Amino acid sequence: MSTTTFPSLPKYPALLACLGIISGICLVECKTPDQLSIATLYFFPVGWATWVGGIRWGTAAVFVATTAWGIANYAVSPVYDQIGYRAWTIANDLVVYGFLVVLVDRSHKVLDAQKAATEALQHALDEVRTLECLLPVCAWCKRVRDDKGYWGQIEEYLARDRGTLLSHGICPECAEAARREAEAEKAIRKA
Repeated sequence: MSTTTFPSLPKYPALLACLGIISGICLVECKTPDQLSIATLYFFPVGWATWVGGIRWGTAAVFVATTAWGIANYAVSPVYDQIGYRAWTIANDLVVYGFLVVLVDRSHKVLDAQKAATEALQHALDEVRTLECLLPVCAWCKRVRDDKGYWGQIEEYLARDRGTLLSHGICPECAEAARREAEAEKAIRKA
């Protein structure tokens, strides 16, 4: 259901890429000093997993990212061995990443709804444009109805509303019919 200007990737490869990014961040964080935390980098794969897979995959990414951060933190900083500190940090990460999941999921739904509304409006506008191109013509007298509902000659309508001037001529079929009619009338007069 990825319907925005962001690149659309197949669902499962994108989710596997998110897991790979989380693993990579975890490995990098294991190699950084304990004073330098790169936990904010987990926002990207968590947000991406939510965008691609919805709230369920985003929640799964939250738990994976928090677990990865906990492992990396434990591997690098034996200073903070207090269980209360680690529990507080993990709970904090769960809440913050959870808010991210909710915000990304809602943003995605809003953008999908906005795109659907835009497509519906575009479809309606196309129909209006089609209807604007229709010109009501009387089947009997061949007069046309303008936008105000008045009936008039087609020449007047085209000159007034469309800015089109007409020059009159006669098509070959009508010229032939007129010639035959004139000859028939001439033959009647002679008789």
